Amino acid sequence: MSGQPERPPVRKLSGSENYIRWKRDMRGALVFYDVWDIVSGRQKRPEIPQPGLNLEEGKYLSVEGKSRQDWEAYQVANERFNDWSQSDAKAASLIKRYLSDRDWQRTRNLHDSKEIWDALQDAYQGTLVYNAMGIFEQLIHARVSDFKSADEYVSMINEYALDLEELGWPVPGHIRAYFMFSGLNEKYDLLRQKLRQISIDSWDSVVVSRQIRTFGAPDRPKNAVAPVVGKRKRHHSNEKNNHTMSHHNVAYRNGPYPDMSPRNMSPSPRNIPPQKGPPQGLSPRKMSARNMSPSPRNMPPQKGPQGLSPRKMSARNTSPHNARYRRVSPPGISTSKGTKCPYCKMTNHKGQNCWFRHPEKRPRRS
Repeated sequence: MSGQPERPPVRKLSGSENYIRWKRDMRGALVFYDVWDIVSGRQKRPEIPQPGLNLEEGKYLSVEGKSRQDWEAYQVANERFNDWSQSDAKAASLIKRYLSDRDWQRTRNLHDSKEIWDALQDAYQGTLVYNAMGIFEQLIHARVSDFKSADEYVSMINEYALDLEELGWPVPGHIRAYFMFSGLNEKYDLLRQKLRQISIDSWDSVVVSRQIRTFGAPDRPKNAVAPVVGKRKRHHSNEKNNHTMSHHNVAYRNGPYPDMSPRNMSPSPRNIPPQKGPPQGLSPRKMSARNMSPSPRNMPPQKGPQGLSPRKMSARNTSPHNARYRRVSPPGISTSKGTKCPYCKMTNHKGQNCWFRHPEKRPRRS
């Protein structure tokens, strides 16, 4: 659930090869569930209250020699024992949950969490020295070139040191720092020279590990560009595009870095804020030869003699035989200037003399 700390991850115990780390991870899980004191033996098992567990008040007072004051003390002892039993069962169930089939068979008849914990420790006690030697060899021969990153290298050194501490071989901080230092290659020569100048009092695994992580962190190129998913939103407002690169041209990879590629830095129309041109209010990107040509498609509509725009004054639209494009209007509209023609809406003639309705009456040039 959000807002609550996460339980430490625990891998199943598979044998002596991972018992040390399993023990450390399992202890963290038991501490997380607040049952480690029972497994470690710090919280002893309380005595069973007499004359028995979970007795009712009437049955308890019916016992010879028991009084009301004894009943109150019995309730406290009974509740304490029940709480301990529930916590012990919870710890035992958690331990058995992360055991292999072989180890589960070994502890199937054990129900006390401390008994299960001690049985597993006794089962692998004979191989602990062998494991400690193997871990120490890995700690000595660890090299930063064997890992994917400097952070992974430092983390593994700390893991080896914690494993040895679990076995009773604690590695001091200055010795752990030396192992980190000795595993660096020629790529870290500058850092090695810097670390040699540190005073003995400041020489510690925390300081050295921080220096290695910082020095070995991947470099951030100046023109690092993260892939952009989806179509980038464009803004045609002068207020939001008053700069060559807006905040939408910023890509993020481990931090904000502007897109300084030649494509975005070139003075092309895609990087220039849209500006209104003088002719038809077109932006510079639309002022091409095709758009600037004086064709009817780029000119604002103008009314002709019959009230039609130039694009509609074709033989097809004005032909009297084309009923599909024939204008249909009411019989006439009376105004203060006279009666309008029902076909072209002009007042200087009637419908019977309308050139739009009767093209054959249009005067022809000699």
